[in-house]
Amino acid sequence: MPLLRNLKTPFTESYRTLTGDGTGKVSEVSKLMIGFISLVNEIFQETEIGGLTSHASILILDQNDKKSVIGRISAEDLTHYKFEYGEGFLKDSGQNHIVKVPVQNEKGVKEEFLSMLESTGDWNNNKEFIKAKSSI
Repeated sequence: MPLLRNLKTPFTESYRTLTGDGTGKVSEVSKLMIGFISLVNEIFQETEIGGLTSHASILILDQNDKKSVIGRISAEDLTHYKFEYGEGFLKDSGQNHIVKVPVQNEKGVKEEFLSMLESTGDWNNNKEFIKAKSSI
């Protein structure tokens, strides 16, 4: 199952329309986000993961409560993915976990995304999550 926008449309379709002629910052950010989405889709082929997006970021929805956001992934400087998660991260409570991972570090990107999911406590029984965690 692909990472789904509003639990309906694969994110890659949305971002591909933004790549346009392949030049400019919106196009470059879109390519980075497609790279992240492809990594997630490789890990989770059967599990639906919902999200909401703006051009440079994706909010990941909670596995059980599809209206709650568990974290944000953004590609703001074209060289790193920024992961933000933790209790109250949307409220700027100071308890946020914020990590920047170089785009080229696929293993680090995968590790941080899995850490974001793990922080919710809802993924420990998901077979694809378990397999991905054991491979890093």
